[in-house]
Amino acid sequence: MELEKYIVTNSGNNINTFFLFNNDKFKTCLEGLFKIIYKYNTLEGNCLCDLVNNKLILRENYENSRKNLFYQTKNVNNILEIGFNSGFSTLLMLLSNNYSKILCIDICRHIYTKECFKFLQTEFPERLTLIEGDSQIVLKEINFDFKFDFVEIDGNHTYEYHKNDLLDAMKFTKKGTIIFMDDLNNHGGPKTIKSFEGKINKYYIKDLWDKFIELKIILPVKDWYPNKYHGLGIQNVTF
Repeated sequence: MELEKYIVTNSGNNINTFFLFNNDKFKTCLEGLFKIIYKYNTLEGNCLCDLVNNKLILRENYENSRKNLFYQTKNVNNILEIGFNSGFSTLLMLLSNNYSKILCIDICRHIYTKECFKFLQTEFPERLTLIEGDSQIVLKEINFDFKFDFVEIDGNHTYEYHKNDLLDAMKFTKKGTIIFMDDLNNHGGPKTIKSFEGKINKYYIKDLWDKFIELKIILPVKDWYPNKYHGLGIQNVTF
């Protein structure tokens, strides 16, 4: 399968030299997702690629993010993903572990989201569930009789949403749950917002992550692929 007809690199490096691109199942699923993206010719930011002038360009600087999503979910059973979007992160986690199940929450405002989800659901039967809705509402209304082993926070990219998503998700997690928080380099929202401590100022999402680390609610993961785009840690408390 020649993925080069769907996606290219700005560096000129062969696409197959990048993480997991030599995996046949990964290629098959990417081809299916790419066809959906090209059909609608729109794509929100994600861990894999950008859509520029009707061509998908690999996000080479997100290589470590993709590796962390893959390797950190190898030994987990139940995954909560807040923000499905086009399903690239979901695909990495599905391929990492043949037995894990993923619950996705997404507002589904993009025309391609549901179709991408249905495609992956067909490729990985009985492993995916999608709840359509605002995470700030959904997480307060649902309940589970199990605990999640891994949580990815990648929904509405604002300080307040990331803070509330993480705190709400922790009702369904446990000490030892792996927390992956994306978009640490994004500004946290409007010019003046309330921080974790209630102060009014302008914050990055990274400030929120650092506060969770400082309070030892989350402990940093030692064995990971460092990068500036996301935080990765182990939950250290039980709510």
